[in-house]
Amino acid sequence: RNEALAAASPFAAPGTPKSELRIQNFGGSVGGPIVKDKTFFFVTYEGQKFTIGQAAYATEPTYAYQAAAKQLLTQFGVPVNPVAQNLLNTLWPSSLLTGPAAPNNYYATTPETGYSHNGLAKIDHSLNDANRLSFRWYIGQGSQTAPLSSFIPYYYQVGPMHVHNLAAILNSTLSPTITNQLLLGVNYFHQAFHDAYSG
Repeated sequence: RNEALAAASPFAAPGTPKSELRIQNFGGSVGGPIVKDKTFFFVTYEGQKFTIGQAAYATEPTYAYQAAAKQLLTQFGVPVNPVAQNLLNTLWPSSLLTGPAAPNNYYATTPETGYSHNGLAKIDHSLNDANRLSFRWYIGQGSQTAPLSSFIPYYYQVGPMHVHNLAAILNSTLSPTITNQLLLGVNYFHQAFHDAYSG
């Protein structure tokens, strides 16, 4: 996919360029005999890369909002809390705080990005006419960086992921009316989330 073939966001101001939208899927597979009529292999790979531009409004505590709040505090004789002021000065990049003292004062455009690489390897072996053994290994690895509860790029959530799935399967024909499948396998999934900018 490409933004050239996509519509502009209905939430964007007129004349705003389209948000970047790039999604690429690619891969392939191959298989065949190792030992004729006895042992076979199959391997496959799929990859994905994507960039999905944001086109969303958010409300941030802009300098104009802060000035209006300080004016209101002064009007009622309430001092500015230095802890709150320090948080405002630290947690928000100054480039995000230039908008008006109004809702939806920030237009988010930092894209969501990610990739994944996935592969599968499989071997099938015929022990005899009644027993067939197969072994399968799936592996996947990727990461995604996306807004979770904030459209501020600092606080985008990064989620790297690793997946493994291994299985050994024995299919047996015990009689003309009874079959049995024995499957031994293990599954591993790991995904640890963190902020895009941990500093």
